[in-house]
Amino acid sequence: MLFSSLSGHAESLAELHVLIPGGQGGGWDLTARTVGETLQGTGLVGRVSYENRTGNSGGVALSHLVEGVPENANTLMVNSTPIIVRSVSNIFDHTYRDLTPVAALIGDYGALVVDGDSPYRSFDELVAAFEKAPHRLRFGGGSARGDLDNIVAATIMREAVGKQAQFLEYRAYDGGGRAMDALRAGRVDCLVTGFGEAIQLQRDQQIRILGITAQKRSQAYPDVPTFAEQGYRVDFVNWRGFFAPPNLDDRHLNAYIDLFDRLTASPDWQTAMARHGWVSTYRTGKDFERFLSRQEDELLDVMRDLGIYYLGY
Repeated sequence: MLFSSLSGHAESLAELHVLIPGGQGGGWDLTARTVGETLQGTGLVGRVSYENRTGNSGGVALSHLVEGVPENANTLMVNSTPIIVRSVSNIFDHTYRDLTPVAALIGDYGALVVDGDSPYRSFDELVAAFEKAPHRLRFGGGSARGDLDNIVAATIMREAVGKQAQFLEYRAYDGGGRAMDALRAGRVDCLVTGFGEAIQLQRDQQIRILGITAQKRSQAYPDVPTFAEQGYRVDFVNWRGFFAPPNLDDRHLNAYIDLFDRLTASPDWQTAMARHGWVSTYRTGKDFERFLSRQEDELLDVMRDLGIYYLGY
């Protein structure tokens, strides 16, 4: 039995299994574990377990959720904008349309970061180096070529250097954790990642954030510059949310939505969002589904405009 009366006024979840399409240390992992810990801490869920099922830029986990319905009865998968890239690329066996959209919870701004020992102290310095020798500057990201991090990197650099951005060298890693390891090891010169993933590493002086894709500085972290204030029109937020297996019945879908309604209303959740520099993108059920459909059209236009197509690893 998945749902039980753990609280007096509404059903709560007795047990939840969270499927994470990437490795530890990435944005999906951070979001899943922050949500799970807050659900348990507020008493909204009895027990939360996690499974990092990596591979194929999230495709392995997606196929597992679609094809393994009986064993996934109490499972939600965390995902984000890359699941839309999969859909518009039209080269994968499964897309978000094969799942049951439950809720988009948070938005995480993109961040361009360098290692703490990098010679680049500002975005303008990195731009100057790119203009001088574009092929010598290696960009990294935790998604495949033609996927979200590549798109964000290309968008940022096209705003900065125009058509010269076509020479951008992007190196793909399967997950934000591996991408960050590559940056720290010197295998790439800069990295596109999530603001929430980068915050603590900057506070520990392990990396340096050159800019984030927000219009205004974060209230929680006002020392981090935006690209907008540096004169570059880059505005993007990556939603992250949860999907259930295919054909979930209305009773269980509504129970999940009620669960997230109560989570997002809790002070503990507001504290968690502020800690990671996240913003709310909360929408559920059919509203979430309509949002995904709109984003498909918008993202396809962006990819065509940039001349970017999904190429894998």
